[in-house]
Amino acid sequence: MKLKLGLVTGGLAVLLALFIPHNGVYAQSSFRFVSWGDTKSGTSTLVAESNQLKTLNPNFTIYNGDLCDSWSTTCIQNWMRYADGNSNNGVTGITFPIRGNHDSGSGSEWSNFFNQAATMARVGGTNYAQLSPDMTYSFDYGNSRFIGVDVLGDASRLSAAQIAWVDQRLTDAENRGLIHAFIYFHGPIYCVDGHCSCSTVAGCVSTAAMDLINKFNNHPIVSATFHGHEHTYAYVKINSTRIPGVTREFQEFVTGDAGAGPDNCKANRTEYCMPSHGFVTVDVSGYSFTVKFYRLGTTAPVNSFTFTKGPPVTPTYGPSPTPSRTPSPTRTPTPGASATPTRTPTPIRSPTPTPSGQLPGDANGDGRVDGVDYVIWFNHYGTNVSNGPAGGDFDRNGRVDGVDYVIWFNHYGQGTGPTATPTRSPTPTRTPTPGASATPTRTPTPGGQQCGDGICSGTETCSSCSSDCGSCNLDHAICNPDLGSGAFTKVVDNRYLPFSTGMQRDHVIYNSGSGEKVRFRILPQIKLINGADGVDPVQALVLEEYETVNNNWVETSHNWFAQTTSGPLAGTVCYFGEDVFLPGSPGGGGGGSWEAGVGGAKAGIMMPPRLSVGMTWMIEDAPNAREDAVVMSTGQDYTTPAGTFHNVVYIEEDNHASRKRYAPNVGMIFDDGMVLISY
Repeated sequence: MKLKLGLVTGGLAVLLALFIPHNGVYAQSSFRFVSWGDTKSGTSTLVAESNQLKTLNPNFTIYNGDLCDSWSTTCIQNWMRYADGNSNNGVTGITFPIRGNHDSGSGSEWSNFFNQAATMARVGGTNYAQLSPDMTYSFDYGNSRFIGVDVLGDASRLSAAQIAWVDQRLTDAENRGLIHAFIYFHGPIYCVDGHCSCSTVAGCVSTAAMDLINKFNNHPIVSATFHGHEHTYAYVKINSTRIPGVTREFQEFVTGDAGAGPDNCKANRTEYCMPSHGFVTVDVSGYSFTVKFYRLGTTAPVNSFTFTKGPPVTPTYGPSPTPSRTPSPTRTPTPGASATPTRTPTPIRSPTPTPSGQLPGDANGDGRVDGVDYVIWFNHYGTNVSNGPAGGDFDRNGRVDGVDYVIWFNHYGQGTGPTATPTRSPTPTRTPTPGASATPTRTPTPGGQQCGDGICSGTETCSSCSSDCGSCNLDHAICNPDLGSGAFTKVVDNRYLPFSTGMQRDHVIYNSGSGEKVRFRILPQIKLINGADGVDPVQALVLEEYETVNNNWVETSHNWFAQTTSGPLAGTVCYFGEDVFLPGSPGGGGGGSWEAGVGGAKAGIMMPPRLSVGMTWMIEDAPNAREDAVVMSTGQDYTTPAGTFHNVVYIEEDNHASRKRYAPNVGMIFDDGMVLISY
């Protein structure tokens, strides 16, 4: 692969502002998303709706199932093209779909086409989590948690595992101080047009739906649910009048006619029904959200509803307040003055305390809190873990975040052993990329440098202090797909190759002298890389490189990456091959194509989690593609037309024949004369 992409120190208060959610920031969050669904065979409507909603500039869309009338590879490829307006308008790349009953034949193929984590990164979301790959998942955007659930039909098909997982994700969102939770799955909780047996029975919902409602009753963060399945557009206020047993009102929106309808709503089942092709926009602004109904072909909404919550309480880490009942929201039919409701503040739940006898902040269990424990926290920052302090999760709430850093910080130097007396306290800081979830970086406070403190800095290198900086010769066996899917994640957030967190937009590098230009784009599909057993494939994200010379296309390649999840080199970006498209081989398989595990090719290392001068590794190890890398320098400043970058690492590849530079939280900024011009 050519991969042409190639301290601020402060007090604890600064760190807390960077790492810990702050309700004041969330309250100011304003963004727009679209909800739509159910195309089946109505592809011309899908094209028209895509082009219409594109003019409203949503940050992203959710699509509530039934992409196809009957699942097939051809059908889903067509859906992706038509959802892009049949004109590459970019809508597919910002859309989070879930499956409907007509998509049930997709099975494991679903993840070949949809990479929800990559889409999240592309639109600027954070905190991706999943129960089943790309099918049941959640992410955060602004002040809101979004939860998509894989339900192949109406709500009666919700599983107990899914309901428990939704409950856990709502608790997590409340602990983070988020304001809204929006949940979406195919069939409505309260049906409106006749697609389920309860559509004409007052108060009737399935047992599974009632189980979910009982969870919602404990979570004032729940604002609304969105669904398809029924081929209409409708709004229902879900309260005890509609469904006995509801103690916390929430709103339900059926948005299921992107080509499959329209159908009429049954009498007395809705607050509002729009039986026509269209979509809804949702404008979130602080504690309020407004849902607008658009009919296909109209430039103005035909109806709108606004809801407002009361401000949440400031996050605390003590006992949870007892939630009180939520008042009923009022409807705002068209722009006009109708009082908006308030909601009960979101309760903040307590993390699990550190067990008695265990030293807080001691990740490796050696009886002291030192730099090694910091490195463990650093390597897991921003991830969900299940092994508590061993993964840097010192408060045992399942998430490694700034609170855990504070625990480490407050106990640094405690315990017994040679490093008990601290010589320095490294303070991690972040360099946020606009719209992205920034990866923390650290600059140690000036002071005594000590080999063995777990921090590679100053004049330390892999040759002078391998205990801190790692081995100089990295073994790419850590990237062997035979290790199975559990050893890797397709969420790539390596500091110097942040494909999933730093590439929401295309990156472009350019050489004005030669006219050579390469555009990098994360594609929505994934690539499955089989191990020797062929039954537990690694899911790899797909990076597209589109290369031109003087605006004439010369090559496209699809490159496959995943990141290691455990071991001393957790966070390593592994390279599993590429498919090359050339003028002479436009269907792929051109010169330089290779795939790990095929024809003797082995996966290589694209970027380690930590870099030190002199460190070497293999990028490509295939019969037709061999390429090595060596770190020549770190800590540089480098300027391109896209800006000045700091802490740049300079790497030479292919036996020193190729030169590349990478910047933190950005990626490649220089490649053999081409420089980053936009990102």
